[in-house]
Amino acid sequence: MPPRSWVERVSTVVRWGDHAEGGHFPEMKRPVELAEDTEPHFADWVEVRKDLPREVD
Repeated sequence: MPPRSWVERVSTVVRWGDHAEGGHFPEMKRPVELAEDTEPHFADWVEVRKDLPREVD
């Protein structure tokens, strides 16, 4: 992963997490920590999407 300072030069960083373990396959090595780290991101996304109209079949 590139250093945060490099990413901030070309993009807006909204959420950044550093992990001591997990490496290339965190979903296999540290699944609980990965879930705890990603859940807030998706919770924010769901809040934003609530205001959008839904399609009705």
